[in-house]
Amino acid sequence: MAVITWWMLACAVGLLRGSGGVRRGASPSLLGGALAGLGLRDYERDVTEQDPRSRCSNLSGAFRTFDGTCNNANNLGAANTPLARLLPPVYGDGVEAPRTRGRNGRPLRGARRISQLVFPDTSRRGLNTLLLMQWGQFLDHDMTLMPLPTERVREEGGEPIICCGRDRLGLASPQPEDCFPITFTRDPGFLGSCMEFVRTIPATRRNPRDTTEPREQLNSLTAFIDASAVYGSSREEEEELREANGRGYLLKSERSSQGPLLPRTDRGICARERDDPPNTPVCFLAGDERVNEQPDLATIHTIFLRLHNVIASRMAAATPRASLSFNSTVFQSARRVVGAIVQRVMFGEWLPIILGDRVMRREGLSVHRRSDYDPSVDPRILNEFSTAAYRSASLPPIKHQYQYQ
Repeated sequence: MAVITWWMLACAVGLLRGSGGVRRGASPSLLGGALAGLGLRDYERDVTEQDPRSRCSNLSGAFRTFDGTCNNANNLGAANTPLARLLPPVYGDGVEAPRTRGRNGRPLRGARRISQLVFPDTSRRGLNTLLLMQWGQFLDHDMTLMPLPTERVREEGGEPIICCGRDRLGLASPQPEDCFPITFTRDPGFLGSCMEFVRTIPATRRNPRDTTEPREQLNSLTAFIDASAVYGSSREEEEELREANGRGYLLKSERSSQGPLLPRTDRGICARERDDPPNTPVCFLAGDERVNEQPDLATIHTIFLRLHNVIASRMAAATPRASLSFNSTVFQSARRVVGAIVQRVMFGEWLPIILGDRVMRREGLSVHRRSDYDPSVDPRILNEFSTAAYRSASLPPIKHQYQYQ
C-alpha cells in the first residue's frame, strides 16, 4: 500500500504540472503504463463523454479565467466538472451504492476500525515543521473540493442533513438519501457510536435516462494551481472578495491591531451555530469555504490576502489611472503574481521535500526558467489522487510511519 500510494502521488503530481510545465514529450498516460506493471487495468475515459464542451477560440487572454475555463486548449480542468479516473468505480450495486462486502461476500471492516489499525496514534519527532502539512492542505484546497448537499440545503434555507441519532447514538430515522454514516461499537476516542458522513453531490450523467451509468464525483474548484483558494473559482466569488468604491484592485479585509484580517462571514460553521450566540465562533471569508477548518489554515489565507494587497497597492501607485479598466487590470496583475508565487513555492520548495530531488528531476518537475507547457496533457484532477494519494492533512505522519514499517 505504501509503495503504490507514494508512487501514485509522484505520478499524479507529474500530471498536475501539465497546467504549467510538464516536460515536452511526457506521455499524457504517465500513470497508464505503470498501472499495467502493477497488474491494474488502465482506465482512461474520454472526457468528452462525461463533460461535453466546445474548444476555446480565444486562448490569448492575459489572465486566467476564475473558473478555469479555456485555461487548457481543450477546455479541461474547469470548476464544476467531473474528476478524472485511472480505474473504473466499483460500487456495491454496480451503479452508486457504496460497497459493504468484499469479493468473498464477507462484510467489509468499518471505516473507523480501518483508520485505527492503519494509522495508530504515535508520536515521533520529525525533521519538518508543521508548515509542511499546512502548505499541503492549502494546496489541496486550491485544487479539489467535492461539494456536499448539506451546503446546498443550507443555502436554500432548509434543514441540515443529519445521519446520526440523538447524541450520536445509532442512526437517524428516517435515514436521508445522501447519508452513509460510519458506525462502530465502543470507542474511547469518540463520544457515541455514529459518525456523520454525507455523500458528495454526484456529477451529472452523460445520459440522465441511463440509470446504469456509474456515479462520478464532481470537483467544484479549478484543477489548476492558480491561487483559487485566495480568489475563488467563480466570477461571483471574486466579486464578493474584492473591494469597491474605487479600490477594486484590493481584496476586502478588516482592520485589527495585528494588521489586516480576512473579512468576517456568518456562513459555514457560524451558520450552523448562530442560534447559540454566546458560542458562535468567528468565521472568515476567503476564496475557499474551508478556510475556517483550523487556525493555521486561516493564517495562510491571511498571509496571501495581505500579499495581494501589498502587490496591488504598489502596482496601482506605479500605474497611471488612464483607463476605465484600471482596477480590474491591477487586480488581475496582482492575482497573476500571487498565483506564480504559489506555484513557485509548491514546485521549488514544498514538493522536493515530499518527493525528493531524484523524483523531481526524473519527472521533469524541477523549477526552471523556460516553459515546457504541453497542451496534450490532461490537467484534470484524478479521483484516486484527490481521494487517496494526496491527503495532505495527514501526509507527514503517513510518510514517517511507512519509513518505520
